[in-house]
Amino acid sequence: MGERVIRQVAVLGGFMLLVAVGLPAAAHAASEPLAVVDGMAISSEEVEKSLAGQLSKLEEQIYNLKRQKLDALINEKLLEKEAAKRKLTVPALLDAEVTSKVGLVTEQEIEKFHQENKAQIKGEQAQVREQIRSHLQNQKLCTVSGFIIMILLSRLSDNLFFKKYWYQAGQTGNVSLRS
Repeated sequence: MGERVIRQVAVLGGFMLLVAVGLPAAAHAASEPLAVVDGMAISSEEVEKSLAGQLSKLEEQIYNLKRQKLDALINEKLLEKEAAKRKLTVPALLDAEVTSKVGLVTEQEIEKFHQENKAQIKGEQAQVREQIRSHLQNQKLCTVSGFIIMILLSRLSDNLFFKKYWYQAGQTGNVSLRS
């Protein structure tokens, strides 16, 4: 009896190790049980069925991470190409096309933001003023840099590598992302 329990624990431990290192349970033959407890087999299908909701969420997170990374890499390549075309570095291009075109945050914008977000902001307006200013300035920079990226996307020629992707922001041009 004790030897059988040890063998079953070893089989279960082996399965847990496979899961921990990321090997798919599908590697097991469909008829081969992952574990046997008191003569009753536990199949890969049974395990996957009980985890279906969690696995689906994880797969969605993986897809979203890959999509975000792909978008970031596309943006990097576009900025590098445009900077090279203008004989600039990427930071110099961003300074010329983004930073220089973004106005400074006004006192009225800080006041408005503080009034609209009082419930979430801890501290008095005077204490958090610079944090609000920095946040709003970063928002402006991101907005303008997003527009610059969209302009660069629209300029791509048909012979570029990027044309095989489907850009999910509604562009039907050369850059796109497909799952």
